[in-house]
Amino acid sequence: MERVRSFFARHARQALFGAIVALVSTLSFGAGYLANRDLNHAPIIIEQCAEIHAMASGTAP
Repeated sequence: MERVRSFFARHARQALFGAIVALVSTLSFGAGYLANRDLNHAPIIIEQCAEIHAMASGTAP
């Protein structure tokens, strides 16, 4: 336990910076998740164009 205290005593600034970065990252991820959860977006539907399909198969005019 003394080694941990000694480490944090020597690197207090870096430990604080790392804790702040982790906290901000977690809060921003959580806020983004909560903000997007309430919105019901329509699903993306991809349709294949008949002309492109014909060109790919070689039957285009």
